Amino acid sequence: MTDFYKLGPQKTTVEISMGNFGSNLLIETLKKLAIQGKVSEPYYPHRSVKARTVRKIKITFETDWAPKSFLKEVNRIFKEGLFEIKEHAEPLFSNNWEYFEYELATMDWHYAYSDDHSVWRAGESKMARLKEMGKELKSLDKNQFEATLNRVRNQYNKDFLTMF
Repeated sequence: MTDFYKLGPQKTTVEISMGNFGSNLLIETLKKLAIQGKVSEPYYPHRSVKARTVRKIKITFETDWAPKSFLKEVNRIFKEGLFEIKEHAEPLFSNNWEYFEYELATMDWHYAYSDDHSVWRAGESKMARLKEMGKELKSLDKNQFEATLNRVRNQYNKDFLTMF
């Protein structure tokens, strides 16, 4: 079975370490730059007072473009070497069923009516991916497949979901 959810959106955590010089103004600036991210409060990774030489902040992004944009701005504004930056990405969904439901709920079902060819092409591509996922998931568990479709129809008011 293909793990489709691993190919989907990523949740990216960016951890920024700075020397104890990391002032509140510097941290507030980083928070402002991370508009699309969820920012943790600054913390010291060690408990002892003597070891408080490094201050860290974690920022979690749930879109693919936001961490790239954030890191680009940080590198543009601040001097190189001021921070130590670690980036970690993991799938936003934990299984194929969650990812399939998300894809169904966020699908632009009216893509075929678009005057923009790139929108039509993206819609066709996503539709092909949905059909492939649907075919594989339906062969695994038809009842769960039907339950997922019904949940999307009811919750997101997508009555026209009849392609499967």
